[in-house]
Amino acid sequence: MNLILKRITAVLLVPLLTLASGCLPSGKETAELRATAAPQSTATAAAVPGGGDGISSPPPEVSSDPENGAGLIPLDWQRVEEAPVLETSKGLPAGSKVISQTRLDDFGGIQITVYTQAEDDDYVYADLDTSKGHFSLGSVGTYNYRKVEDIQVEVTNLFKDRVLKITGGLGANNSLSNYYNIDNKGTPAEMLRIDTGHTRELDVDGDGYREAVAAHGTPMTAYVYRYHSGYAEFIYLNDALQANSVVLRDDLVYEASDIGGERTREYRITLEGMIPVATSP
Repeated sequence: MNLILKRITAVLLVPLLTLASGCLPSGKETAELRATAAPQSTATAAAVPGGGDGISSPPPEVSSDPENGAGLIPLDWQRVEEAPVLETSKGLPAGSKVISQTRLDDFGGIQITVYTQAEDDDYVYADLDTSKGHFSLGSVGTYNYRKVEDIQVEVTNLFKDRVLKITGGLGANNSLSNYYNIDNKGTPAEMLRIDTGHTRELDVDGDGYREAVAAHGTPMTAYVYRYHSGYAEFIYLNDALQANSVVLRDDLVYEASDIGGERTREYRITLEGMIPVATSP
């Protein structure tokens, strides 16, 4: 009796299994369905600045938030880690050779002495003399740029302060800029050290205060330094704009372009990021 029931059950299951298998696509058909359903990317990768090795990266991220403005490129500011040298001292080391002395009567009567050290053919150094005493500022340039005209000592406006700026040479197309804040009692404080190019102080983001901008090389590299949330930070615009060359014009518009490219992109910096201005053919 049990044998008869097993045979009847087997006979009834055969059509059901055949019907079920006919409803499912084969492995090949399943793969084709998945390929058809997958969304196709329309994004074009932008070449890495200075590339040429076939490596590419995504174009700059553009925000579509209407509150920030159409075409806004957010900027990933990085904290500045290196500060200028500032150490109390007893004056110039023995055997030093003075290159120049600058007294700033309208800036607390401080005096900056630029000098070279005996048996040191690498760097040029500076000493700061205030009512609080002498302070060593360390190296302010390279030995090859040790003439009087190679070193600039001046007072300028940076961030929200009136500051001391010392600029020395690092190469034919590069310089080292050190900024110091000095209070009304003659106490100095290190602010910012820039070795990424020739520097200027300009209000490029329109917030009413001057940032430091640096430019260097061919093709041109561009950096911006600002004061934010209690410390200095910077942005490398060539990376941010995915461009081989970024140049700041006199009207504070940045031009971004690629080597061999036929198109120049124009941007302004705002507190929120980079805003496209126009595109020239």
